[in-house]
Amino acid sequence: DVVRDVIRKKGWVEVDEEADWQLCWTDTSVGLERLLKLKKTQKINHFSGMLEICRKKSLCRNISNMSKKCSEEYNFVPRSFLLPEGLDDLLAYLGTKNRRGKKPTTLILKPDNGCQGKGIRLLQTCKDVHNAMEYCEGTKAVVQTYLHRPFLINELKFDLRVYALVTSCDPLRIFLYDEGLVRFCTEKYQAPRQDNLNIACMHLTNYAVNKHNVNFEADNSTSDSLEGSKWSLNSLKEWMEANGQDWDNSTSD
Repeated sequence: DVVRDVIRKKGWVEVDEEADWQLCWTDTSVGLERLLKLKKTQKINHFSGMLEICRKKSLCRNISNMSKKCSEEYNFVPRSFLLPEGLDDLLAYLGTKNRRGKKPTTLILKPDNGCQGKGIRLLQTCKDVHNAMEYCEGTKAVVQTYLHRPFLINELKFDLRVYALVTSCDPLRIFLYDEGLVRFCTEKYQAPRQDNLNIACMHLTNYAVNKHNVNFEADNSTSDSLEGSKWSLNSLKEWMEANGQDWDNSTSD
């Protein structure tokens, strides 16, 4: 527990909420009423309204609104649908894209408040959509175009976990940590098709999904390494520079 390790190293004392505390660390959202009751010496690790960016549907809706005002800055956002209200639009989109003779379009569905890869499904047909909705039992979800030609390392998909500290919203003040994690899939990537859509360890980089795969490689060394199913950002930088990739240009974008 990193937070408790810091508490011990700082010589602080952990108390219950009824005590006269200075710092509150919570994993739940914080209401405005609670924030208004804070004393001048008290700090809490959440801003009111954080669910607007922490829930997938709200984040998608807010990004969509921003992209209408600043289209060039948000041109990286894939085509998105909010479920269940956007179900008809999604089915119509698939019907247009997947006309006979055309290569199927692949979409990815993520439950609104899901985590650790739970409930994520890849979709190519209207039947896939209906099956996913039945599986999710009508849960709110976001569906987006799946990037079917990702950048691979050792034939594996990967993603980046970057850590940012937001200390103020107005003015906006963000500190970006110079290290992070690179998380790899544990099955070699193949372009999505009906017979591999459900191979989670090929398409999803979540640690909670891949740690159970026999191909998962734990690297317990304390130094940067190019081994294992998790790398540091510095290891990725080393790999990219050794393989002719422009690290500085990639990170500046």
